[in-house]
Amino acid sequence: MNLFKSQRIDRLLFGTVATISIAVLAVVVYVGYTLSAKKLAENATRYQQTVLNQINRQLMQQIDYIEQLSLTAVRHIESSENVQVRVSEYERFTFFQSLGTYLAQLTYSSPAIDSIEYYLVEGKAYPIDNPFAVRFFDAEAITRAPWSDELQSADAAWIAPHRIGTPRGDVEVVSFARKAVSKSGNPLGWLLIHVKPAHLESIMLGGESNGEGSGRVLLDGRGNQMVGVGNRLSADHIVLILQHMDGTGGGKRIRLSSDGKRDDQFVVWVQMLNTGWVLLEVTPWSEIVAGSVQVARLLTLISVAGSALLLLFTLVFSKFYTRPISLLLNAMGSFSIGMRQYDLPNDYRNEFGVLFAGFRKLTDRITELYGSLKEEYRRKKEAEISALQANINPHFLYNTLNQLNWMAIDAGQEKISHALELLGRMLRLGLSNGERFIPLKDEMEYLQCYLDIQRIRLGDGLDYNLDAGPDAEPLYVPKLTLQPFVENSIIHGFHDRDSGLIRVEARREGERLVIRIVDDGVGVTPDWRRMRGSKKGGYGIRNVEERLYVYFGQRASVTVQPLEAGGTEVIIAMPALAEIPENL
Repeated sequence: MNLFKSQRIDRLLFGTVATISIAVLAVVVYVGYTLSAKKLAENATRYQQTVLNQINRQLMQQIDYIEQLSLTAVRHIESSENVQVRVSEYERFTFFQSLGTYLAQLTYSSPAIDSIEYYLVEGKAYPIDNPFAVRFFDAEAITRAPWSDELQSADAAWIAPHRIGTPRGDVEVVSFARKAVSKSGNPLGWLLIHVKPAHLESIMLGGESNGEGSGRVLLDGRGNQMVGVGNRLSADHIVLILQHMDGTGGGKRIRLSSDGKRDDQFVVWVQMLNTGWVLLEVTPWSEIVAGSVQVARLLTLISVAGSALLLLFTLVFSKFYTRPISLLLNAMGSFSIGMRQYDLPNDYRNEFGVLFAGFRKLTDRITELYGSLKEEYRRKKEAEISALQANINPHFLYNTLNQLNWMAIDAGQEKISHALELLGRMLRLGLSNGERFIPLKDEMEYLQCYLDIQRIRLGDGLDYNLDAGPDAEPLYVPKLTLQPFVENSIIHGFHDRDSGLIRVEARREGERLVIRIVDDGVGVTPDWRRMRGSKKGGYGIRNVEERLYVYFGQRASVTVQPLEAGGTEVIIAMPALAEIPENL
């Protein structure tokens, strides 16, 4: 259902403004939130990339230092190969003591190093005096190490955080391993420098983070989490983040799944050059857009307040538009003939004033028409009474004709008796109980009675032929349609003649009824219509034409034309009516 056709105008106006206000409010809040969130994300990306680049440089320096330190220590071991492979136990003991002292100095030289371990490929290691800083392991210990598989195809590699046993107990370290090789290319052992994760974490804590829920993670080239501070990430989350990263740096909103719940995170990453390592910071999206949420709330409050004022103004302002309409509706509802009219304001000069003036004119016109209808009704009742009184006249006329008929029979005047009988039938058919339309069969019977009366007057010289097809007889025609034309043929066509022939033929042609009246009289002149008048007659024919025009308009026609062989042809065409329409 169309609401604009079924609801009140004030409700429609208020509802329309309310709907538009809510829609505008939603669009403003959405656009404001989206734009501000996008801007905040861009600013957060630029800022965090700057911070991560600073941290990246410090981590690179520390990583390069550890790798260079391991290279220096391995070069020292490789240069001592001739001593290391001697058979003398004393010399081997002296070698390990000297190497332990050297590695201990390296350990103490950097606060980032927790300890250094050296794994022999062959032979047995000797204990040293400083096991807290340096430890040696036999060759078979390599196979028991959890990181041994990672070193099978590499000469140097970083090892993800793991725990090692020390005299202080188990500690967690991040290790860098480098292989020592002899001059002949044979492996001598593995040197592991264990770095304190706390030292790397202190570097990663530099600068400001995005929020309490954020976290920074350092990933190696294989995606292993080396060091992390703040909110830690699972291995599945790291894989998902790496799939969404593109380029050496950037920021992106990534949806992570956590126990089937939506977990949107904003990830900013920086890739370390020449290493493939990635430093990234992960912050809950809700913290990034917290400012946008505040902006959206503020916009919502402002919009709600503005919408409330607008709706209040609309509610009050709509009264100025709906009040005149209500006045007009009340006036229309209370209008009644003979009752006191509802007073409408006269001080409106706009469209409402035009409506009020039009309503006043309409009511005045209705009152005037009602008075006319009352007068017409009074006259109609008088006419009905007159008609009822006039019904007595045909009854009297029938009785009188009947008495005259019996008098003619008694007097032996059979022609007069037959003429009176025919006249009675014509009177009955002509009145037809007041009907305006009669079947064509009755109209032809009426015409036959008239022609029979004329034959009594003129004698047998008058001949006629009436032919109506079976499909035409039931059709309705205006009564007294044919008789005026036949009468015109007898009076004017057979003037000063003692004989004549009249043929009447009626046929249904599709949706039309066509009646042809042909006589063999003197015929008509082409200008007979212009010449007819009060002295020339023709009133009956004109009456038929006017009645047909009133009933059927252009759908009916009357054609009167002379024939070449002499005589006149009349063609009457009208719609074929199987029943009388209600509008006729």
